[in-house]
Amino acid sequence: MWDIVIIGAWASWLFFGCQIPSTKKVLFLEKSEQVGNKLLLSWNWRCNFTNLIFGKEHYYGDNKDRLDNLFSNFWVKDMVDFLEKNGIETKEEDHWRMFLKSDKSKQLLNFFFKRNKELGHEFELGKEVVNIKKEKDYYVITTKEDLIQTKKIVIACWWKSFPQIGGSDFIFQFAETFWIATQSPTPALCWIKTKENLSSLSWSSVPAKIIVKNKSSEALHEDFWIVLFTHRWISGPGIFNLSLALARYSNELNKLKIKLIIEGKDCTKRLLNYLKAPKGLKNYTLTINPESFSSRETAKVMSGWVCFSELTDQFELKKAPWIYLIGEAINITWETWGYNLQWCWTSAWCCSKAFLV
Repeated sequence: MWDIVIIGAWASWLFFGCQIPSTKKVLFLEKSEQVGNKLLLSWNWRCNFTNLIFGKEHYYGDNKDRLDNLFSNFWVKDMVDFLEKNGIETKEEDHWRMFLKSDKSKQLLNFFFKRNKELGHEFELGKEVVNIKKEKDYYVITTKEDLIQTKKIVIACWWKSFPQIGGSDFIFQFAETFWIATQSPTPALCWIKTKENLSSLSWSSVPAKIIVKNKSSEALHEDFWIVLFTHRWISGPGIFNLSLALARYSNELNKLKIKLIIEGKDCTKRLLNYLKAPKGLKNYTLTINPESFSSRETAKVMSGWVCFSELTDQFELKKAPWIYLIGEAINITWETWGYNLQWCWTSAWCCSKAFLV
């Protein structure tokens, strides 16, 4: 009988384990043969592990008002201090992003793995969970190979973005079994396909004010960032965040209009030719009709998952006592620039407090 079984292998999974003492009998289960694959990929293998400027305004999902209280318990400085106390130096870059000084995400992954091993936690890789069942005062986890008994479960797996590194729809199968409310997943932090042919602008970029309006001309989103053009897609940090903001409008995406307001000094010759506009204007407006988001395989994340309202502030499911969800398993999604990993650290740390009594 295990005290805790942790399902999934991403950042929150490993950080959570670092908080659990060696007095607890802990088992990590992961369907792939390697842990922390997505952590390794963070910002081109460099690990943008948090952002100095953050708050609930950088996150999307249900029950967002709960976030500030959670972040007050474990925020950016706490994570920076944790890393540096363990010999991992950090540095700040543009847009308040925090990176490892080594520029090697593997440094953090190796530290997490080593720390969990030192605490006596055990790992079983290549074990795919197919079912969870309640039995009196414990749970039985069924894998494709065996049955595992445990007092408590922590689920930290992610949806099918990045299927090549182990993403699955397990969380939705689990939620259905236990009557847990979920939000349908939508690709986010991704490109947006346009009805317009933008080939004459391919691989050029421009800073722009981004405004999205519905059929009633109501503004749904506003931002200022770099926009990158490709053949029939728009991309770049501003568009990644836009895709996240528009996830709840995914069924009516083709009814919206994206307006890019570009200052005259930033308007390139290619853009002027595309707009068939004269030089010298103070501002230029490019109207784009979105058609669809890119596929889940190319999306950085999927918005959706288990509704946050189903969880306590220690991330325990109200309908399934002793089962906890952290990180990407919850319907909280984030803007680009490091906000994703901060949510992993915060949710894992707050959840771990329930296991220290």
